[in-house]
Amino acid sequence: MKKKFFRLGPGILITAAFIGPGTLTVCTIVGVNSGTSLLWAILFSVIITIITQNIAAKISLKTKKGLAQVLINYSNTPLKKWFMLILLISAIFLGNSAYEAGNITGAKIGLEQIIGSKVIYFSGVDFLPIIICLLISIIYLMGSSELIKKLLLFIVVLISFSFVFAAIITKPDVLSVLNGLLIPRFDLSELALVISLIGTTIVPYNLFLHSALIKNISHKIDYKQIKNDTIISVSIGGLISFCIVLAAANSGLKSVESVSDLGIALSPIYGEFSKYLISIGLFGAGISSAITAPLAASYVVSECFGWKIKENKAKFIFLFVLVSGTIFSSLDINPIVIIQLAQLFNGLLLPIIGVFLLLLVTSNKLKNYFNNQYLIKIILTIILVSYMFLGLKNLGLFF
Repeated sequence: MKKKFFRLGPGILITAAFIGPGTLTVCTIVGVNSGTSLLWAILFSVIITIITQNIAAKISLKTKKGLAQVLINYSNTPLKKWFMLILLISAIFLGNSAYEAGNITGAKIGLEQIIGSKVIYFSGVDFLPIIICLLISIIYLMGSSELIKKLLLFIVVLISFSFVFAAIITKPDVLSVLNGLLIPRFDLSELALVISLIGTTIVPYNLFLHSALIKNISHKIDYKQIKNDTIISVSIGGLISFCIVLAAANSGLKSVESVSDLGIALSPIYGEFSKYLISIGLFGAGISSAITAPLAASYVVSECFGWKIKENKAKFIFLFVLVSGTIFSSLDINPIVIIQLAQLFNGLLLPIIGVFLLLLVTSNKLKNYFNNQYLIKIILTIILVSYMFLGLKNLGLFF
């Protein structure tokens, strides 16, 4: 049974996708600045992620189409279809190309701290990002989907061990943890941290990645298996975020710029092992997101243009996103303009996805697949409001 569950478990790729260097850094900053008081935001975002991922998965399971295909087909005029096409490609393809630099840089920083030095190729060009790029390219081009899934499962387990152990050795106060987890509260000055913490878990491209993975499963699968897989996988990701906040909250740090600072802060108290532990977690998070980000972009672009995922055109999209991130990381180019554009399109995409999910689950074609329509409308409305806040942040309209 265990083997069968693993075989049918695309949810682990979703965990690998949202547990990236950005999530680790945000959680570290939250722990240092707010202690355990914002743990409830992680619980909230995990619940929303589980609900929306399962809705997207069920839509894909019933329609035999990925979410990108469904959104384009639901746009019933040429103008709406072109708008959706441009929005999806801009937000997922171009956005992931920009964010890939952060994924590879995170993996590079973790690896540098593990080996204890920086590797320079020539003329100030880092060689490590190139090595990471080649490694991921070989895995993608030579490996099967099952191999990639097994690799990501191993990495997620490694990350989990790193940060669960880091949280335990800091000996957090149990009562404080429960208060922070179960009682939602924050100061107005912490609103940006709350939104950032939720935004690192609720990732738009994960909805498209998950639905595409469901659509491309070659063997028979039922929704109950998908639902259980999603609950377990996303909860593991939430546990990792939870443990990073705990470790940072009890680290003694007064300010922080990266999760790597956490390992340095813990090493005088708990030895050099804690520094390597955090570095391994950062490296694993960078690698896992560096694989899933171009994979999601490849799926979305393929669905937009009707390509098969095994076509060379789809492989080119994967490699383009990967190489783009490598160039930014190797040459220390700041992709700020591209990232700002990506945030702009993601800011537009999030509330649109929320509206479409609400319309799809209440439509005549799909409503029979979703029980208790009244309850699901309330839940999706709450989620839509959350998407609007996240979208406004990405659009730069506040904070």
